[in-house]
Amino acid sequence: MKKKSISQSAFFSLRALIAAAVVLASASLGGFFATADQPTRASGSAKWPRTSAAPGGTGPVVVGTTLIRGPDRAYQPGASFADLDHGFAAGATRYLHDDGLIYNDTRVPFLWSRDGTTTLFQPSHDRDITRSIYFPHQITPDGSKVAGSVAFLDSRIPGAWVGERDAGLKYLPLPLDSGGGSAVAISNDGRLVAGTLGGGFRAPPSHAAIWLDGVLQTLATGQIWSEVGSVFERISPRNPHPMTSDGSIIVGAAGPSSTQMQATKWINGTEQQLSTGDLQPLGLQPPAMGTYTWFGGMPMVTPRFSNRRPLLASSG
Repeated sequence: MKKKSISQSAFFSLRALIAAAVVLASASLGGFFATADQPTRASGSAKWPRTSAAPGGTGPVVVGTTLIRGPDRAYQPGASFADLDHGFAAGATRYLHDDGLIYNDTRVPFLWSRDGTTTLFQPSHDRDITRSIYFPHQITPDGSKVAGSVAFLDSRIPGAWVGERDAGLKYLPLPLDSGGGSAVAISNDGRLVAGTLGGGFRAPPSHAAIWLDGVLQTLATGQIWSEVGSVFERISPRNPHPMTSDGSIIVGAAGPSSTQMQATKWINGTEQQLSTGDLQPLGLQPPAMGTYTWFGGMPMVTPRFSNRRPLLASSG
């Protein structure tokens, strides 16, 4: 395990941002993040001046930017998504452990709030130095909970978790023979979490699942494989919201294999497959047709298309 004996936090340089503002005038600016150099609940959020849209201009125009600070003890944090309508953002960061070390291969989730507070979801003692990367996926509107997934790099098994501002990080239960799992959506009240069982290296067929108050239930399906969202499709949005705010409708896919999945929805737990017209997968092609990537230890392949038909869906 790689280590760094670095105890100080660091800010990302703003020089690149300033240079981009000068060169691009009012073009779109990327997000940027920094660690906090004040105690977690004492650090405030910084807002930048608003700019007007150019008359007759096309495309998005930046009307304001927000500096998102990482939690106390964070090192090189990065925010993966933001819900600025409700004033929250979430991401992952390395951090200064109790032993005074920063572990390069351990990135844990954090939650940022517009009121200036940040919360570090530190794993339990038996997992705090495990080589792992956490992926937040959705925040409840009140900011009390975050749902996400974790990739344990050594075991090549993904896990599902919920971070609670008042209770810390909690791992959702998974069957021992499931090959891991992921959580990708959470209801507005925080009681219902939706995700997928499976996805690990050489895992058995995946199954769409929910956790109601932390209790696992699989979603009924007539297919061998099923999933919430799009675990096996790299062309999907990075942070989709595959569940309605009350959890009554969940969307995903199901099919006889991971390469023959059809769009599916569950309404109050009842499966309904959706029509995709004449779009039909042509099956797996040689690996040269796509690019291998990894999610939770699972080799994935980015698909290419021919005549709007997918040639390659995944290596599963």
